[in-house]
Amino acid sequence: MVKDTEGSGKKDSEARKEEGFLLEKKETEQMKTETDKEGEIVAEVPEAPEAPEADEQPVEQAPEASEEEADSAPAELSPEQRAEQLVEENEELQDKFVRLMADFDNYKKRASKEKSDVIQFGNEGLLKDILPIIDNIERLLTYSYGEGSWKSFEKGVELVLAESNKTLAKYGVEPIEALGKTFDPNLHQAMQRSETDEVEANTVVEVYEKGYLYRGRLLRPSLVVVAVAPKGEEEEEGEESAPGPDDPGGEAGDKGEDEEQLIN
Repeated sequence: MVKDTEGSGKKDSEARKEEGFLLEKKETEQMKTETDKEGEIVAEVPEAPEAPEADEQPVEQAPEASEEEADSAPAELSPEQRAEQLVEENEELQDKFVRLMADFDNYKKRASKEKSDVIQFGNEGLLKDILPIIDNIERLLTYSYGEGSWKSFEKGVELVLAESNKTLAKYGVEPIEALGKTFDPNLHQAMQRSETDEVEANTVVEVYEKGYLYRGRLLRPSLVVVAVAPKGEEEEEGEESAPGPDDPGGEAGDKGEDEEQLIN
């Protein structure tokens, strides 16, 4: 009996080993099949289709656009339809022309008004700057006479004059410096001649009225006195330049005949 139990125990252990071996074999086969299926799934994924090139699209659509243009071409319109179309276009052009003429007329009126405003009120800034000068003159006359001091009056006049020159310089008005300068007919106007040998001839020795320039342009010439050489020196210079009686053609008789011919 002991032998039977031992034999049955060996058989049970062998059967268990075989069952374990079969189970391991099944597990390995299942794992292998799963890996094969995953590989097949990855292999079956389709590739993404290639995007069509941008240059090919307008080529395909070009014939369709040309066909649409051919369908809507004005050549297919009937004469009556074409005439109606021209009439409508003519009316639109006339309407645009009328509107344009109205806008141009309004522009001319606006420009004319702006020009008249500039002419009428263009000196507004200058007048505003002159008003303080008038105020100072009025204060000068009021307070200087009240104090009775000539010194204060003189000082007030100098201040008013300095302010006036400053205002003129602000607007581009500059005085012409003429005293001691050479006479210039473009800037000076000679009112008198003064015989003197202290300065060179054609020199300004006195200024009656000061001249001014406006932005480099003559606004008013200076009224001046111009120096000339004394008469004695002019006569001496004339005698030295005149021919003497001993010179050829310098006799009195010949000179008288020439004068008579000129008079005749």
